[in-house]
Amino acid sequence: MYSYTWPCRGWLFPKKVVKHFGDALAYPSDTAKSNADAFGPLIIANQVLPPHFEALWQHTYPRICADGGANRVYDRIKESHLNPADYVPTHCIGDLDSVRQDTKDFYLRHRTKFIYIPCQDKTDIDKALDFLNSDDEGSGEPRSTKNSKDIVLTGVFGGNISQELGNLHSCWGIVNKQITLIGCNNLCLILQRGLHKIHTPVGMKCGIIPLGSPVDFVKSSGLKWNLNNQQLSFENFISTSNETVNSIVSIEVSSACIWSFDYGDITSSNVKQ
Repeated sequence: MYSYTWPCRGWLFPKKVVKHFGDALAYPSDTAKSNADAFGPLIIANQVLPPHFEALWQHTYPRICADGGANRVYDRIKESHLNPADYVPTHCIGDLDSVRQDTKDFYLRHRTKFIYIPCQDKTDIDKALDFLNSDDEGSGEPRSTKNSKDIVLTGVFGGNISQELGNLHSCWGIVNKQITLIGCNNLCLILQRGLHKIHTPVGMKCGIIPLGSPVDFVKSSGLKWNLNNQQLSFENFISTSNETVNSIVSIEVSSACIWSFDYGDITSSNVKQ
C-alpha cells in the first residue's frame, strides 16, 4: 500500500487562519535559505491569488506561471507596493495568449523563460505539470526542486468554475507527486490511492470528494464523522461539512479524491490579516 504524510505547514494558510488556530499552525518567519532548500515548485494559474501569496512565493521554487498567471503576479505585486523585480517567475508556460505584452516585456528583461506550447488539447496547467514531470536537463533548474514530490498550485480557485474544474482535472492521474491547491477560502490536497496521514489543527472544517470517478472505499479516523469503508460517488454519497477532531487525520482511499480544508468562515471574518 502506498503511504503519504502531509505535514501541517502554517505558510500554506492565510494569516487569519493561522491566528485563529494559534500554535497548531505555527507560522515560520524564515524562508528557504536557497532555491535548492525550497519546499518545491509553485504553479500560478490565472485566477484570484490568495492573501498570503507572498508567503507561498517565499517558500517555493521554481515559480512557474501558467500563461495569464504572470499577469496576476505582476499586478498583485504592484498593487501591494512591493518591488516587482523581487517577484520574477522562473518560467511562463502555455500558449501565451493571455499574458499581456507589458507583463511579458518586464519579465523578459528579468530573465523569465517563456515556453510556448501551442497545443489546444491541454490546458496551461497541464503544460506546467508536464514540464515538472519531464526529465529536461536543459531547464536549468536543480533536480531537487524541479522534480520535488511536492507541488503547490495557486490562483486555481475563485473565478470561472469551468476553469476551476479544469484545474482539478489537470491533477487527475499525477501519481508521483503530492499536490496542494490553494485558494482564498480553501486548501485542497489531491489524495491518490493509499493511506494518508494529514497533520491538521483540531476543529478545521473539511471534506472528502471523489475526483473523476467513484471511490470504492474510504476509511478514516480523526474526523467528527468518520467513514468506514464507504463508497464515495456523485450518484451516491460524498463527505462534506466534516470537521477534524484529532491533530492527525488518517484516510485510506481506493482511488484518487480531494481533501478540502474549508476556512472561508474565518477568512471572511473581520479579523485583521
